[in-house]
Amino acid sequence: MKDKINITFIFFAVVISRLPFIWNSPGLDIDNWLVLQTGKKIQETGIYRASRLPGYPVSEYLASFFGNTAWLVLNVLSVLFTAFCCVIFYKILGHLDAKDKTMAALALGFVQAVFIASTSNMEYMWSLFFLMLAIWLILKRYIGWAGLALGLMVGTRFTNVLLLLPIVYFLYFNARIRSLKDYFLMFGVALSTFAIVFIPVFNKYSLSIFPDVGESSVDIKSMVSQYTMYIYGILGLLGLLIGLIYIIFQKDLIKNFQRNKEILIFSGLMILTTSFLYLKFPFESYYNIPLIPFVILVLVFLIQNKMVKNIIFSLFILSPFVIYVSSHKTQLKGAIFVNEKMENDYLEYAHSLYEQFSLHKNNKKLLITGGFYNCYLYKYQNKSKNENVKILGNPTLKLVEYYISKGYKVFYPKGIEQEVMFFNQYDISEYGESLLEPFNFDR
Repeated sequence: MKDKINITFIFFAVVISRLPFIWNSPGLDIDNWLVLQTGKKIQETGIYRASRLPGYPVSEYLASFFGNTAWLVLNVLSVLFTAFCCVIFYKILGHLDAKDKTMAALALGFVQAVFIASTSNMEYMWSLFFLMLAIWLILKRYIGWAGLALGLMVGTRFTNVLLLLPIVYFLYFNARIRSLKDYFLMFGVALSTFAIVFIPVFNKYSLSIFPDVGESSVDIKSMVSQYTMYIYGILGLLGLLIGLIYIIFQKDLIKNFQRNKEILIFSGLMILTTSFLYLKFPFESYYNIPLIPFVILVLVFLIQNKMVKNIIFSLFILSPFVIYVSSHKTQLKGAIFVNEKMENDYLEYAHSLYEQFSLHKNNKKLLITGGFYNCYLYKYQNKSKNENVKILGNPTLKLVEYYISKGYKVFYPKGIEQEVMFFNQYDISEYGESLLEPFNFDR
């Protein structure tokens, strides 16, 4: 009975806490809008083209079913996946005889990166839910169903395929599954599930699904910041520091490790694998989300003092709401409020861009939007349907010159000059007229 009460509390605490933050937009990342625009194209043409490789067909096709409300539907799904993820994590902790499992499950749901990701339409929390579900099903020895969950984990975020390597360790040492038949069953179901989910991707691109990301241009400072501050927030980092100091100086460290060796090694492997993926592709802090439950597992099993754990998990829970630190300034309000304001500012700027562009009554006009492209198309394309009005994101100089030769007047939002120069090596100010002042996120 107590477990049912705790599970109900965890579920509704996660859901209710997100409700104020899901009604304005699909999220801050440009890819959020790209998924929606891809869904709209599928709806209009019936032709699949990935929003970005290696392909995200689950969210892309879901977006195609709901038209202009797709962003809200996907936001709600992210909230629900997060709530169920925390519930499953609670069940995993219970199966492992962990103490303080309610606080630990809540901590997972409220870590800064998880909270923000759960209010957007990106697939981070979808994939994490299927990972948690697979682990729980393995512990319950539902091998075929675990394979289905693993297939969906990879099907929602392909890069998480590397997490299957630590799962083999978990199967053998934690779940103590030794039958070769079970391994073939689980991974066979996982592979089949993934293959079915990715049919549209393979049909379109064959096996050429891996993007050429080139060399990473992210500096070390940004990488460290995304790996720490952007995941946990300042309070979460304080909690981690307290946990690390306590673990290092406790007298029973070796005894605690030996008592929980298998689950701690598995957690370490999951943390290392996720960290390796991030170091390989250090573009988003949210790529590190799969390591968060395993950091919490390490804290749960290496810290036996209930008060210390509760302090750490309380700091995790408070992290999205209090104190936001960036390279520009420190704010008392937390990251979720800063993020919400940035989303609103982005939407307002896109709307101002539409209004300013509409004021120009040229017979033929071209708007180069830069990073606002997918947001602008999704929200305003139907209002701009005119063969003499063209909207482009980041066109080549050759294409711009072509439209100019056809009599089009070129407009662009001031501030995208650097972006155009970086991607296409020309100065857009020499070919068009700027609209609005440059857009800057108020961080």
